[in-house]
Amino acid sequence: TFILKNAILTNFSTDEGGGVIFGDDYSSITVTNSTFKNNIAQINGGAIYVHGQLNVTDSTFTNNTASYYGGAIHSYYADISISNSTFISNTLIDDGGGGGAIGNYGGNITVNNCTFKNNGYFDTNGGAIVNEEGYIKVTKSNFINNTGYNGGAISLYYGDADVINSSFTNNNAEADGGAISNYYGDLNVT
Repeated sequence: TFILKNAILTNFSTDEGGGVIFGDDYSSITVTNSTFKNNIAQINGGAIYVHGQLNVTDSTFTNNTASYYGGAIHSYYADISISNSTFISNTLIDDGGGGGAIGNYGGNITVNNCTFKNNGYFDTNGGAIVNEEGYIKVTKSNFINNTGYNGGAISLYYGDADVINSSFTNNNAEADGGAISNYYGDLNVT
C-alpha cells in the first residue's frame, strides 16, 4: 500500500514506465491533493504506471509525457478511480500509441468530475483517453481542446465505455471521431 497526500512532484523521469510512480500487479496506490508536472516516462505513464489498484482524488497532472501510452497515467489490467482532478497539456511523443492523459489496456477505469484540456498528439489515438480491451466510465467530466488521430477526446478499440453527463468542446481528430472514436467496442453516451 502506498499513500501520497499534498505532494508536488516535478521533473521526474524514468527509462521505463511511471515517471514518478510505478505500481505492480499487487500494488494499491492512493493519491490525494497532489500535483504532477513535467514528468517523463520513456515508455508508458508519464507520471504513473499501474498494474494493480489506483485511487486519485483532487489532483492535477500538467505537462507530463510518455512515449506510447498514458501521457499522465497508464493502466495495464488495473482498477482505477479518478475524481475531482484536472489533466492539462499531457502528451505522447511517438506515433501509434494513445491516451494523451490516460491510457488503459485491459483495465477498469472510473472518471468522475474531471477536466481534460489541451491533451494529446495528432498522431496518437485518444487525445485525452484511450481504452483498449478494457472498460471506462466517465461521469460529469469536461473535455476541451484535446487532439488525437482517432478520437480527439476519447478513443475506444475493442473496449467498452459509458459516458454520462459530460461535455466535449473543440476536440479534434486527424482521422475519425472529433470527440469520440469507437472501433469494435460498446459505447453508451447519455
